[in-house]
Amino acid sequence: MQVRTFKQDDQTEYYQMAEAFYHSDAAVTNITKGQLRRTFQEIMKNSPYVKGMMLCEASQIVGYALLTFSWSCEMDGIIVTVDELFIKPKYRSHRYGSQFFKWLETAYDIDDYSYFLEVNPENPRARKLYERLGYRTCPYIAMLKS
Repeated sequence: MQVRTFKQDDQTEYYQMAEAFYHSDAAVTNITKGQLRRTFQEIMKNSPYVKGMMLCEASQIVGYALLTFSWSCEMDGIIVTVDELFIKPKYRSHRYGSQFFKWLETAYDIDDYSYFLEVNPENPRARKLYERLGYRTCPYIAMLKS
């Protein structure tokens, strides 16, 4: 599997996959087309805050990931957050998720970065994958104001 950054030509494919992501058990909220557009535009501007990654096998797109970046004094460095990870249904259970995380840990070495992700409690399959890869549940309660 190859992982590459989004290209302008990926816009429609990203929108379709993100719509599927937000209508699955991976997400707890819905989003608007405007939010998808703004996210894609931010990625295309080479924002330091978000990167869009396409997961490909040969010439086929099998999924996508959105990565975001922040600083943590507690973790003593940069946190790479896997904000979204979506594998198309027909490519699930083919180890693409595991391959993506292997790529992530090579691209953003654990000695210099920490990794963070959220998982919907209604998505035990994803949680099982993340636990197998060494992720653990944080003892924090997430809070959001928007």
